[in-house]
Amino acid sequence: LDGSLQCTCVINGQIQIGGSDVVLEGIRFISHLPASIAFNATCANLTIRNCIFESRALYRHADNIGGSVFLYGGDDFAGGQFSGNFTLENCLIGGGGAHSFGSWMLADLTSGSSQPPPASLRHVVLRNNKFVDCAGSFACRSKADDPALSFTATGNRFEYQPTGDYAQHPLFWSALEVNNCLKVVATGNVTTNASKTSGGTRGFFQCFSRSPHAWSLTFTGNTINEFNIALQLACSAPITLYQARMAKSPP
Repeated sequence: LDGSLQCTCVINGQIQIGGSDVVLEGIRFISHLPASIAFNATCANLTIRNCIFESRALYRHADNIGGSVFLYGGDDFAGGQFSGNFTLENCLIGGGGAHSFGSWMLADLTSGSSQPPPASLRHVVLRNNKFVDCAGSFACRSKADDPALSFTATGNRFEYQPTGDYAQHPLFWSALEVNNCLKVVATGNVTTNASKTSGGTRGFFQCFSRSPHAWSLTFTGNTINEFNIALQLACSAPITLYQARMAKSPP
């Protein structure tokens, strides 16, 4: 987060993953294609640490995803499908401005932005990452009848441009979306320069479950600036919530 991350190995191109239990570490990826990471087979479990991701694809363009995407986990892009465990730790996502990711979809771990998704997650960890000028939303979706076991987002920093060519996408809904997960934790995350919409519903963290299983939510110590809503709980039937622990985050 302090700008000291250096990667001596540089790979130019899209990452297409075709196996399970993959670990990517210490690499700078520069993608010229709409999605930096995609899956060309049925894959489970991915760990990414100490990596830098930049896009050289058009920040905004007129295809179905409307711009460049960090990670596309659905089965309708490269023919594969992701599920299982996902860890993103101490990474820089976006090189700033035109070298960041401009789609309304920053990432969707299991689908092409569909609900319900075709597969489920197990354990998801987003820890100590920095997202720079990323215009879209990061979705972590699972099936209601096969919910994820846990989601943890801690110590992440989201830096936006409030106006101009590299501001949040008009279709942006939440920085992070998590649904159908049994244990959800979001602590110590920071946002800067988000663009609040007049009368809008843009939020930092969206969370809900349609699973019949009880689930818990911890949302504490987050510094959320310029969003319309800090925490979005979609609570229409049959949404359930067993336990919630929330503390007022700094203004």
